[in-house]
Amino acid sequence: MDTILVGVDFNRKTDELLDKAEKLAKKFSAKLWLLHVATPLPEYVGFEVSPHYVATDQNEFIREEKKRIAAYAQKMQNNGVAAQGLLLEGATIDVILEEAKQLNVDLIVCGHQEHNFLYNMLFGSVSASLIRKTKIPVLVYPLSD
Repeated sequence: MDTILVGVDFNRKTDELLDKAEKLAKKFSAKLWLLHVATPLPEYVGFEVSPHYVATDQNEFIREEKKRIAAYAQKMQNNGVAAQGLLLEGATIDVILEEAKQLNVDLIVCGHQEHNFLYNMLFGSVSASLIRKTKIPVLVYPLSD
């Protein structure tokens, strides 16, 4: 196993997931790609371009997320793991699968937390969708509550 892609969503369990992924990368001497998928700026009906204040807020948010993913990658590099952070916009599952293919990864790692019925109905499960839609092995870490 040479290359591992980790889906990072910056929730309160991100550190736990990245700690597990770092240990896995060390064990296999694998390169670790940390991928965060940002929500793209919504289209507004009646506007050619999104309102300026919304775009400005979104750009600042994206800059902060880029800094966070870079900091995680740097921390892992300091710990002896070949790691690189990526931040892309788009539909989460599609972006993860496309990047996994582009990077020729051997394993996709993601976390799983229990959510209530309404959350699952509205947003679905990233881990379940990845397992259904790819031939690349997916390692799902159950994250503690």
